[in-house]
Amino acid sequence: MSVDIALRIKKVGLPVKGSGKTKDPVASVRCSECGDEIRSDDITGVGWVRTRRGTELFFHEECRRKAGTR
Repeated sequence: MSVDIALRIKKVGLPVKGSGKTKDPVASVRCSECGDEIRSDDITGVGWVRTRRGTELFFHEECRRKAGTR
């Protein structure tokens, strides 16, 4: 099953003022590990997971690797 992460961010994230590179609406969420902003127009190195309770978590792959070594 392939998930379009940008589409998920647009659905659950908060809208960002202005527009993205392609004039599409842009939304943002926070990384669950570091707290930095993840925008739907730049999703390189971004992961997504849905928990059993339905919570959707977005994270930078690099942050996830660092958290796994603690």
